[in-house]
Amino acid sequence: MNYIKIKNTNITVSKMALGTWVFSNDTTWGSQEDELSIKTTHAAIDAGITLIDTAAVYGNGKSEEVLGKALKGRRDKVVIATKTADAHPDKETIIKACEDSLKRLNTDYIDIYQIHWPRRTVPFCETMEGLLKLYKDGKIRAIGVSNFGVQDLNEITKYGPIHTNQMAYNLLFRAIDHDIRPLCIEKEIGILCYSPLAQGLCTGKYRHIDQIPERLRRVWYLSDEFSHLHSDLFKTIDCIEKIAESMNVSMSALSIAYDMHTEGIASVLVGARNFDQLNQNISAAELKLDDDIMNRLIECTDNLFNMMGYNADMWRAESTIK
Repeated sequence: MNYIKIKNTNITVSKMALGTWVFSNDTTWGSQEDELSIKTTHAAIDAGITLIDTAAVYGNGKSEEVLGKALKGRRDKVVIATKTADAHPDKETIIKACEDSLKRLNTDYIDIYQIHWPRRTVPFCETMEGLLKLYKDGKIRAIGVSNFGVQDLNEITKYGPIHTNQMAYNLLFRAIDHDIRPLCIEKEIGILCYSPLAQGLCTGKYRHIDQIPERLRRVWYLSDEFSHLHSDLFKTIDCIEKIAESMNVSMSALSIAYDMHTEGIASVLVGARNFDQLNQNISAAELKLDDDIMNRLIECTDNLFNMMGYNADMWRAESTIK
């Protein structure tokens, strides 16, 4: 496992992180026993993963609670990143939300505290006032955002430091390459990348749009409205798979490794329901991709990248990311 220091902080994280949405036991990912989630967390830590990401909204706090139980006696081994999703994130609301997360996580501090989505119901200066208070009081060690585009990043960084930005990024959805990733590099904001396997598409599991379960078709580019993209989408998947086969590696490992080798990506969030999935994902950390492979993957996906445009919001065709 490789590690990287988040710039302008004293926080070092593994290049691969464990995402814990599945711990919430909600309808998005289906049922999951808490004991299995706890054992999977322990296995991830034993494998060298030090960054674990969750959010208050995952199962209405369920994911945070399970993670808190999993980290009993192991808190000093990990970096916890969690997110607030409050619709009205003024100073007092942000502070209260953080205190609630601290209780659910059973910890005295959160390493990276993130705004889940840009909420424009209050000025960013008021949100940042609360975050800076938490930072000063030692309740959080770094300030992060999630799903922030160029406009919002430029605005919020007027009022204080932003250390990380969590964005969707994978070989089939490279929208942040247009302008968000370059801006994060310029501002020394580490990108925490989520959805590296594009709802399973980057595993090669699905060969036709009808094979994808409805619960995984919530992203805009898989909807019927954008059926004109689907042919090129699966052609791109075939192309990625051929590169993986030429290297004698799995398509999923290659896809995760691509993200891990991309400039500006501090850590790649991978989910895992069990030990087998965890081990499959961790195998990506062992891959070394040279410039030739990286360039082949970019060339392979460029046509789809250009067709899909600048929308970095994978959930909505009318982007909320500005």
